[in-house]
Amino acid sequence: MAEYATQLKRIKAKVERATVDAGATSLRKEAFRELINLAHSSDSSGHSKSYAARQIPNFFNDFPEMEEEAIDAVYDLCEDHDSRVRMDGYNAITMVSYAQRKCVKRNADVLVQLLQSDEPEELAVVKIALLKHLDMDPPGVLGVMCEHIVFPEDDLDESERQTKERLRPLVLSFLSSDALGAIVEKHTNPPGSEAEQMLVSQLLLSIERLEARDAEFIVKGILLSLPCYQTNLSRGDDVLEVLLDRARASLQMRTSDTPSLKTTCSFLALAQLVGAERRAASPAKLLRFYLSNLTGRMVLQKFSPENRVDVISWITDTLSACEAEMPNPRHGSNQEQLQRLQRQVVDASSILLETLFDSKVYNSTLWRTVRSLLQAITQKTR
Repeated sequence: MAEYATQLKRIKAKVERATVDAGATSLRKEAFRELINLAHSSDSSGHSKSYAARQIPNFFNDFPEMEEEAIDAVYDLCEDHDSRVRMDGYNAITMVSYAQRKCVKRNADVLVQLLQSDEPEELAVVKIALLKHLDMDPPGVLGVMCEHIVFPEDDLDESERQTKERLRPLVLSFLSSDALGAIVEKHTNPPGSEAEQMLVSQLLLSIERLEARDAEFIVKGILLSLPCYQTNLSRGDDVLEVLLDRARASLQMRTSDTPSLKTTCSFLALAQLVGAERRAASPAKLLRFYLSNLTGRMVLQKFSPENRVDVISWITDTLSACEAEMPNPRHGSNQEQLQRLQRQVVDASSILLETLFDSKVYNSTLWRTVRSLLQAITQKTR
């Protein structure tokens, strides 16, 4: 212990003298080298390594030829057996990024992987560090995070693929909770920022490729919170189209494929949320999809009785959303188009009512849906 204390005292004295010097002097370079060696050494005490973590960023910009060594030293500290040293390493990553902005994305990638930590105190430090990186380069860091949500599996070995699979829910959770406030308030408001474009484009790509469970997390937890889906309602049509494409693809699979029908219902429920409940997209576009794909007797028979009731209730709820827009149409629709959709629902009502009663699911949703269909028929006959 006395030897470690003497070594640290000597290095501290050298660092203090080097701090007085300005620029890339030989004394500063020597002190920088000592700090890097201190971080790498398996013989260094935890106190010594923590000191190195705090000091290395102060010398980082002076010696470009030593950048890689310094970064590797900081990364080593993040893997130390001592929790305190690891946390000092996480903070050192942030200080390095402040010193050299070209390191921000690379360091953010390392921090994203550290979201796997099982230690609550360490995880809190990692998340704070990630938020600081997000503030430094919003589009770049959001891009890094999204690379851990959807990724080209062909380029990965099994171990890498499993690591990515473990990281995906952690990244989605971070984006939808810890980072959401900053994303909504600072980085995507007002709409149209580069960060918003990066995030939205990558999340839409994710919805195209991921399972319904992850798509639901993305839509509910992130996308619908963004200002662009609250101030520019036509933007939601992009989300709606991706969801309907996924629903259509699973609907077209073989009749007896129960998992694919479950997937269809999951994506339809999300489309219903976006287009009819939140009105973040065109309800007319959603209703046209229903009328084209889900009013045939044979198609409806594919679903379980409970799901048939749900699907038909979505049709009538979306019709109600369209009717609410008739006095002041939006999303590129006009009154004539909305009235045409209304008539098409009435034309399909005999099949829809028959399917409802054949389902023998006598719950509140069924009776509400029957009432809506009868009201639509009554309005047409007036």
